[in-house]
Amino acid sequence: MNVVVVDDQENVRYSVAKILGEDEHRVYEFCGCEERLIEEIEKIKPSLLLLDVNLGEISGIDILSILKESDTQINVVLMTAFTTPTNIIEATKLGVRDILQKPFNAESLIEIASKYVKRRGESNHFELEATGESFVGSFETMGEIYKQIGVVATNSLNVMIRGETGCGKELVAKLIHAHSDRKKKSFIAINCAAIPNELFESEFFGHERGSFTGADRQHIGYLESVNGGTIFLDEIGEMPLTMQAKMLRFLESKKIKRVGNSRDIDIDVKIISATNIDMKDSIGGGHFREDLYYRLSSLQVEMPPLRERIGDIPLLVGHFIKMANKDLGCNIKNISQDAMKILCEHEWSGNVRELKNVIINSSLQAVGGKIEKKDIILRSKLKHSGKKGLSAAISDLIEQEGVENSGELLKKIEKELISLTIEKCNGNVARASTYLNISRNTIKAKMRA
Repeated sequence: MNVVVVDDQENVRYSVAKILGEDEHRVYEFCGCEERLIEEIEKIKPSLLLLDVNLGEISGIDILSILKESDTQINVVLMTAFTTPTNIIEATKLGVRDILQKPFNAESLIEIASKYVKRRGESNHFELEATGESFVGSFETMGEIYKQIGVVATNSLNVMIRGETGCGKELVAKLIHAHSDRKKKSFIAINCAAIPNELFESEFFGHERGSFTGADRQHIGYLESVNGGTIFLDEIGEMPLTMQAKMLRFLESKKIKRVGNSRDIDIDVKIISATNIDMKDSIGGGHFREDLYYRLSSLQVEMPPLRERIGDIPLLVGHFIKMANKDLGCNIKNISQDAMKILCEHEWSGNVRELKNVIINSSLQAVGGKIEKKDIILRSKLKHSGKKGLSAAISDLIEQEGVENSGELLKKIEKELISLTIEKCNGNVARASTYLNISRNTIKAKMRA
């Protein structure tokens, strides 16, 4: 088959031509600086384009954009030593089907090229399939996730991200938004488990002044406030059934009504939901509507737990040390081999979030600019600290969420306690107020906070 290789390094072009030439492919070489590069590629009509990312004045991503605009149908493989999330996501959006990481050997090149050998009756096709925060992970462990993000960012279909607590689902949602056409619009993240059942409709759809007791002003709901953008619904399995029915109607009509108003409001949002539970079990148990599940999971992203990407731990440790140095004024220069060893051997049930909290705490404890084994306090040790019952549960929550987020955690715990008390009082706020020893106005204020 005809293959075009575009790379500004002559030795790379020579190697590709030699390896694929011996495999009976015809290879055309370009350095990327040719004046009529796109025209030459279109004239050759290659079955495969091997494209470097960094070409000097023009990048491989630029060439991909031009090819996409001209509707040229070519299978593209990106060659790069810089397998960053942004490179992979943007390339996937523009039609890249595979990534060939430099340096590569003859076997990996031939293996990728063999995928695109044109079979009789087949046609070539150009398959089109943020954040202020860094997503850290090697190409080997997270490359497929980056590609999935590139795919789901190209359309307005709803996405469900599945994965254990602390594995980075919200950050993936932010990356999807940041690489989508909605990136200039709003993004908000909502924890469904933190919203009391009786406030779901008002929080999502909004309400008019006087629509119910305590509604002393108009309130714009989440969906209306993020119109045109993206809303991330974490712990979607915690949404009550009554609200699930209303969300389903919204997804079918793309319209909402504020509580206390009969006027329809058109809403255009991309919904990214996330869960750490098996939704099939939740559906089977009657806790979640099957029709809503399929509406929310048109596309899915499966996040691996940290124990399946142990090779990324040194990268993540370095990233969190830099974060501690910058945000907390620490001065950590390195970490001992013994300390790194126990980090790589830990089970990490709290995933990346737990690792972050451990490294932040260790950075604060360390002296002499180096994290030692003695500075590492792992969760398994906390479980044997003598804490029981409520104390142990709160200790685990702080460990998961991070001590720096204790203020937000306190609000969540207060809301949950108030909500459960009202529920046990069959919705009687006055009785709940008596049991909680706080006024009804205080209850309303805390639930709105």
